[in-house]
Amino acid sequence: MTGVSLAVLGRISITTPVGEALVRGGRERAVLAALVAARGEVVPADRLVTEVWGDDAGSRGHAALLVAVSHLRSQLEPTRPPRTTSQVLVRACAGYSLRLPDGSVDAEVFSAHVAEAYAASRAGDDAAVVDRCDEAAALWSGPPFAGASGRDLVDLESTRLEGLRMTALELRAQSLLHLGRHSLLVGELEALVAAHPMRERLLELHAVALYRCGRQAEALAALRRGRSVLADELGVDPSPQLQQLELDILVHAPHLLLPPAATGPRSASGNRCGRKARPTRTATRPAHVRVA
Repeated sequence: MTGVSLAVLGRISITTPVGEALVRGGRERAVLAALVAARGEVVPADRLVTEVWGDDAGSRGHAALLVAVSHLRSQLEPTRPPRTTSQVLVRACAGYSLRLPDGSVDAEVFSAHVAEAYAASRAGDDAAVVDRCDEAAALWSGPPFAGASGRDLVDLESTRLEGLRMTALELRAQSLLHLGRHSLLVGELEALVAAHPMRERLLELHAVALYRCGRQAEALAALRRGRSVLADELGVDPSPQLQQLELDILVHAPHLLLPPAATGPRSASGNRCGRKARPTRTATRPAHVRVA
């Protein structure tokens, strides 16, 4: 069991003391994906059959599951002597589960990095947030469980992981804004908004980054495009936070700019984008508005 690790944030692969290899066989990938998605819990054999072969598989599905499990065990434990009990893919309670040390699955490590980024954000340690989020992002090479077909288990876990990934991207962007690195973020956030136009937090962060670069008109245009997408796709208005942000940008609310301590030696310009800051008007920061 020692030395076995799995990668599922992209193509599914297995690393053992013998080396790293992609999982051979579509059914084997689907079974392994379902077991990883269960996160250590036992998956009943009937559910695995349904997950991989569908509702009408019947006895043929159970026979195929036994073959897939046998093949997986040989890939997970290539040096295990014949006819000895597997220590990784184990039979339990009329089902199967994976028994691996903590940190053996990249999705698990990714989730831990995001949790650490949350903790660092709560502690106000923006540099640590960026570090943890960068470490989390480095684990991804493609969609979760790529190359594996599946149903409920895999779909639900894929959705959870993709949601965490977006949260990590937003946390990272927020911390980079806190650190005064808005000029580095504008292009990245523009691409993220284009890919996820209905994520309002991304719209908010993008508009703030543009504004801090002295690009008020573009910030307002970005918010208006977001308003149009939300109306066309969902039939809803922007959240109160986005509506308030639009008003704050219109009046140059002072709280949208970084404090002098954060802007450092370039604080006189109001930003790090090489543009002269516009004069601000006196405004009170509404208690309910999040400022990146």
